[in-house]
Amino acid sequence: MKALSLAMLCFMYLFGEIYVGIPGGYKDIFVKMINKYNSTHKIKVNALYGPMGVLMAQAKLNNLDVILGDREKLQKNGFKNFVKLGYGKLVILTKEKLKCVNEINNLKRLALPNPKGTTYGKAAAEAFKNLHLHPNTVIVSLMPQGINYLKISQCDGAVANKTQEVLLKKRFYALEIPQKYYNTIVIGFCVLHKNRGAEDFIKFLSSPEIEKYLQGYGI
Repeated sequence: MKALSLAMLCFMYLFGEIYVGIPGGYKDIFVKMINKYNSTHKIKVNALYGPMGVLMAQAKLNNLDVILGDREKLQKNGFKNFVKLGYGKLVILTKEKLKCVNEINNLKRLALPNPKGTTYGKAAAEAFKNLHLHPNTVIVSLMPQGINYLKISQCDGAVANKTQEVLLKKRFYALEIPQKYYNTIVIGFCVLHKNRGAEDFIKFLSSPEIEKYLQGYGI
């Protein structure tokens, strides 16, 4: 399997492309950015979107050059060479506007991504504990599942991040949880294979223009 993965990498470089793993929740903001990058660079970026667990599995098989995620989770799984892009912010999406964090307890069903396996589920659990909140939660596998529950009215609230707040601002209200109530979430990329394509892509991401673009989406 390892020999096969190395052969795939050689094939990728020969035809001028690199593979970048991006969690599905960030797809909407990276598609446009990667299209712009590919229009001006010879070595193209081929983005793979999906659950973080799947992406890390692919990375460990040497099938990715770069992977996006939160620093704590990436480093815990042995990925180094981290390049910071910004910070993740915890929010609660609702159909009815909440005036303060204490009103989270009034939600009938709050979709909570599994705190044991997801970044924002863990952050929400920390925040609820520190705020002495005890909402009625429905545990879901991933954040997108919880947001979907909110869309189809299976829940009246969903744990999400600032990026989803921006993307769904015309549909839901959002209450941002002050960062002091949960551990800081640092978002960025880990470079898994040092090559010209990965170096060029990271340089592109570090530009003032892209930094401003990402800040507009809550990163």
